[in-house]
Amino acid sequence: MPNELLIRVVLHGGVVPGVAAFAVLGLLWWRFARRPAAAKAEGPDTPPARGPRWAAPLLLALGFGVSFWVVEQSIELWPVANTRRLYHAALLVGLVGVVEGATRLPWIVRAVVRGAAFAGVAWMLTEGYSPNVLTPAELWLLVAGAGVVGSAVVAFADAGLSRTTGWTGPLAALALIGPLQPFLHLAGYSSGSIALTGVVAVLSSALLIALAFRSLTLGSGTATVLVGLVLISLLGAGVQTEPKSIPALLLVAAAPLALGLRAGGPLTTLVLRGTLVSLGMGAAIGLVVMPGAEASEPDPYADYYSD
Repeated sequence: MPNELLIRVVLHGGVVPGVAAFAVLGLLWWRFARRPAAAKAEGPDTPPARGPRWAAPLLLALGFGVSFWVVEQSIELWPVANTRRLYHAALLVGLVGVVEGATRLPWIVRAVVRGAAFAGVAWMLTEGYSPNVLTPAELWLLVAGAGVVGSAVVAFADAGLSRTTGWTGPLAALALIGPLQPFLHLAGYSSGSIALTGVVAVLSSALLIALAFRSLTLGSGTATVLVGLVLISLLGAGVQTEPKSIPALLLVAAAPLALGLRAGGPLTTLVLRGTLVSLGMGAAIGLVVMPGAEASEPDPYADYYSD
């Protein structure tokens, strides 16, 4: 990676989103922690208020967008190239996550909205590859599959994250997103790998805030954004670039399911989630670096050098 790009990725793509997330999450959860216990209930017949759960999904989407801007250095209202629509895809799943975190929608409504968002992400990132790379039937099968499978994965992952409070939630999310960066780089999708820098920074800030405020949780919305970012990454590594290993992509797609698992106490649950994610992501990375998976490809930063 060129030194100039590296500096911009670290400072603009990492430090800025991380500091902003630390300040926003710290302020919001500090205010929530100061509220009297009686004020944390929304009514006599409703469960206790869940805190500002909408903030993490918004910050994660913005962190991804800022890091992607570091690579692209421009934002278009609606780019012609599918590869430049990552902003739009991240914003879409981020908005859905914010709505989930700020409201108490029935589960069927959440499932439909998530499915529609994931289908929209798949369409906006792949429609330009039909009919040359994908046939029209393959395109719509991919769009429908992304909506149905993505919504189901989120439902399972959110069931676990919603019942997780404190620092183990952000750490489990980091265990998922952290290895995704080297996987994408090795899979030939370096721009997607760089864009995740802001996501890692936001989750790191959430981890620090959770050490002070044990009530912090990533439930109700954050799982939607995390799975959405995994979907964006898979579409980049599997459609927008030549896929090196289909089994590796399937392992990555299944990795968010580990966030829904629970096993006794918080530490036991964290170990279980981290172990399964590490095994799956490690195997996926191994598959893309196997000699048979290597392809004769240009330098992933060739576009940057040519600017």
